[in-house]
Amino acid sequence: MKHGYSLIEILAAVTIIGILTGSSLVGYNRFQGRQGLKSAGDQLVSDLRLTQQKALSGEKIVGWCQGANESLAGWRLIFTSSTVYDIRGVCSSAVTATFKSITLPNSVTKSSGDSSVDFAAVNGTAVDASFILSLQLGTSVSRITVTTTSAGLVRVSSITDVP
Repeated sequence: MKHGYSLIEILAAVTIIGILTGSSLVGYNRFQGRQGLKSAGDQLVSDLRLTQQKALSGEKIVGWCQGANESLAGWRLIFTSSTVYDIRGVCSSAVTATFKSITLPNSVTKSSGDSSVDFAAVNGTAVDASFILSLQLGTSVSRITVTTTSAGLVRVSSITDVP
C-alpha cells in the first residue's frame, strides 16, 4: 500500500489556495483604495483649514494687495480641474494670487459639489459649500464629502459606496 497524495488532491488544494489568495487580494486592494480616499479627504480638510487660517490672520501674499485702494478680501480654495485645487489670496479688486496648488492623490477626483469656497478676511466666515471626492473601486464608486458652513466649520463625512 502506497502512502501519499494523488494528483487530484494536490490540484484541489492548489485551487483552494488560489481562490483564497485572489479574494483576499481583492479585499486588500479595496481597503487600500478606501484609505487613499480618506487620506485625500483629510488633506482637503487640512487645506480648507489652512485657507481659513490665512483669512483669519489677514495674511497677504507678498507683492499683492499693495495698491492705495487695495485690501485683502479673503482667501479662496478653488478646484481648477477635477484633480487639482489652488489656495489663493483674494484682493478687494478681485485679483487673486496663488499661494499653492495641490493635486489629489491616489486617483481620487472631485466628482461634484461646489468649485470653490471663499473665507472672508479677519472673521474667516464662508458660505456653505461641499466637495464630493470619488474613487472608482472595481465596479463601485466610493465617495467622501467635505463641507464648510457659513460659520466656518469644516467637516468630512464617512465614506459611502455607490454601486
